[in-house]
Amino acid sequence: MFVALRLGLVIRILAVAALLVGVLVLLLVGAQSSPGASPRQTPVAPPVDVRAEQPSAVEFPVARSASDGLNIRECAAVTCRKSGVLRPGDSFTGQCWVRGGEVDGDNLWLRGESGYVSAHFLDDPVGAFFNDKTAAVPACDSMARSGETLAVG
Repeated sequence: MFVALRLGLVIRILAVAALLVGVLVLLLVGAQSSPGASPRQTPVAPPVDVRAEQPSAVEFPVARSASDGLNIRECAAVTCRKSGVLRPGDSFTGQCWVRGGEVDGDNLWLRGESGYVSAHFLDDPVGAFFNDKTAAVPACDSMARSGETLAVG
């Protein structure tokens, strides 16, 4: 069976289709050639100084030290050579923490410019240090990876 469309209807369908194609072409060409349009670029974050993100040194007050004072040591163990002494009421500036020899069941030591001190004998200035271990100062191994020097000065 042959179906014949009227000529007017066919012309209207072709005209609408041509108009839609023309509008789409204009939109595509206009978007590509408009002044000020530039290809999308992925934003680049500025360089980050890792040392700026590291927490600064924190002063820890000497707490439960013996009457002779708290020994500063060359490494994180009671068997290491003494490099200084802190008196009750003094404070120790800790830069980072390490695990070392145990003192009354506590193996956490703080590293400062003058050496190591057992965290067992220091008060916590932040309130979470002895629970979180990283709330006040970073781990010494994370500082070594970021380029900080750990040499005794």
